[in-house]
Amino acid sequence: MNHITYFEKIFLFMGIGLFVVLIAGMIFYIVKGKEIKSFFLFFLIPIIMVGYPSIQEIKYDGLIVSLKEKQRELIQNPTDSILKEEVATITDKVIPRARSSRDYTHISLSKILLNQGREAEVFANKALQKEPTSPEAKDLKQVAKIQQELEQAVNGDTAPANTSPTGSGTTSGTTIDASVNGTSDANNLPVTTRPTASSTLSNYPVTMATVDSAAIRKLQQVQLSPQYSQLKPYIQKTTLDRTTIQKISTSKTNN
Repeated sequence: MNHITYFEKIFLFMGIGLFVVLIAGMIFYIVKGKEIKSFFLFFLIPIIMVGYPSIQEIKYDGLIVSLKEKQRELIQNPTDSILKEEVATITDKVIPRARSSRDYTHISLSKILLNQGREAEVFANKALQKEPTSPEAKDLKQVAKIQQELEQAVNGDTAPANTSPTGSGTTSGTTIDASVNGTSDANNLPVTTRPTASSTLSNYPVTMATVDSAAIRKLQQVQLSPQYSQLKPYIQKTTLDRTTIQKISTSKTNN
């Protein structure tokens, strides 16, 4: 009974207590030589009170099985919006009853598949609190962190860059593009600066022009257990592809 709610635990203990009271009362009636048929009807109450939490525990186990199945299907079909809704719905039902490290890793994986990296990291940390050596939780925490960095880059979470006052052609934290007219350096070569993302991948600036290669490198560096190996292409498909879409949209707007 690891996954029943606080209310259900109270219900369970009350049912057990009532059952003990009824047994004691029935023994007392037998000793006194009184009729005990009326007691049998009352035994239905504690049976229901004890049985209800047990049924909820069985239902929870079924939810976990269903969630794992939907997660596998979603990893194979990352653009299926219906599967995403199903994973989200089942996960919401699992969260209130989650107690163990294994439970939290299932939830963390769901959050990653739903592109909710911050929440995924929270549940991965909860799993590590329950089981500090859990390899699954460690893997998911790494992936969740990378996913957050990618989201920041893809969403254009950038800061304006400052051009070098000396016009030397290099600036701190900026990317120089000499092919765009606008300003000139000391050699009268046209230069401009692009804003860089506030987050970094592999310890170098991430821009809309470099986020794809940077993300791929970061993902390739992460060593995941076999059961999570498909998360790398999944994240690339669901997160990085939006960078390309954003580039195309920006290009069309400028034109």
